[in-house]
Amino acid sequence: MVFERGVKDEVEAGATVELISVGEPGSWDVEGWYMMVRRPDGRALLLLTTINPKAKFIRTTKSIMRLLRPLPLRNINFPMTPMIHHHEDIWNYHNKANQHRRPMS
Repeated sequence: MVFERGVKDEVEAGATVELISVGEPGSWDVEGWYMMVRRPDGRALLLLTTINPKAKFIRTTKSIMRLLRPLPLRNINFPMTPMIHHHEDIWNYHNKANQHRRPMS
């Protein structure tokens, strides 16, 4: 997990930013996005809110641009169709993104 103030340091250290869109299956209607930071070692960190930490949901492109503008990024994929369909699915997405890091049993 990472807070907004730590994203720039992560990106400067080589991390990339991924936006995960939420909306109805099969539609072009996106309610908003979650942000994940992927470190060079493959670890995925979900952006959290500062007060009452929880996954930060971003509803507008203007808010996304406010978060991205100070980052040293040249390109970012901006999904325009839903990648997940329910807000609770973000935790499964995050777990799958980090599965490769778990030891085999």
